[in-house]
Amino acid sequence: MNTRLSSKKVNDPGRQSEYVLTAVEKPCEKIRSRSGMKRRIIYLARRSGFTLFVHPMFGYDELTVRTRIKHARRYGHIPTTRFLVVSRRFVRNLYRIYRRWPELGELFLNAALCHESSHLHQDFALNRDLDERETRANRFMIENMGRPGLVVSLWYHSLHRDAAPWTDSVFKRKRLSMDQLKEKISQSIEMIYRDTIEPDQYDEIIDDVLSLEFEYQYRQKR
Repeated sequence: MNTRLSSKKVNDPGRQSEYVLTAVEKPCEKIRSRSGMKRRIIYLARRSGFTLFVHPMFGYDELTVRTRIKHARRYGHIPTTRFLVVSRRFVRNLYRIYRRWPELGELFLNAALCHESSHLHQDFALNRDLDERETRANRFMIENMGRPGLVVSLWYHSLHRDAAPWTDSVFKRKRLSMDQLKEKISQSIEMIYRDTIEPDQYDEIIDDVLSLEFEYQYRQKR
């Protein structure tokens, strides 16, 4: 997928950001329901190498890789990755994004699948350090998706991962100040990309995430 984000000036004085990030690839086919959204996730996941899927209603917030560790240990085999867990919550959140901005939803889904697909090639038996496996997956995603993948991932995890089902607006829900928004994004960088992103890059990345959020909110009002 050749999706990228480009910057452009904002001429509307009512807008709060100087630049907006805009997905420039044409959207995928029209997603008209959550079941259609789930089918889209599975279609792209199969292209990423996954073959088996589970869809729990509770217990998983995001796309998650599940391995047959217990089964393998019982019979003396090396644990292997078999399942991609596609939670109901993840489908709901992604469908909300697609309805407002299909290109952005497609970009985020590809970034998320890129991260998870890297776990398919990790040896869970030799490397049981979860943090190290996640760091490698994050680096793999950034290497393949570039700055757009990093920005959209942080945007989702810091501002929209915990979005309530009855609202689309992080501003209406919590009425966060600019400093609070920046703090949430900074905390996500520390939590997810601490070993990948240098501290002197934080401010620029936070600005990109905020620009993306302002564009996302602007599209709701059009």
